[in-house]
Amino acid sequence: MRNRAELVEKLEHMHYNQTITFPAARSNFQVHIHRRIRNGELMWLVEVKDKEVYRSASVQQTVDYLLQLRPLTDYVNPMNRFVEEVQFDGIYNC
Repeated sequence: MRNRAELVEKLEHMHYNQTITFPAARSNFQVHIHRRIRNGELMWLVEVKDKEVYRSASVQQTVDYLLQLRPLTDYVNPMNRFVEEVQFDGIYNC
């Protein structure tokens, strides 16, 4: 997820009893987001290790909480950024 709108869209399209992990690609602590019904109202539950479960029926408040935990960054794998600069003038370069 690269921006707030993408995160909002992903949360709004969650089904009842669905769980997603945010962000899924990092090796740091994982944040689990559940969509549940409580008192007849759909809400999001955010679970983080060693923290109290966060509950909210508002997608904007849930996104605000998630961005406090894990700000969105353009994560780039350093191995993908490695570029070897080699030029060949001909077939055999001596």
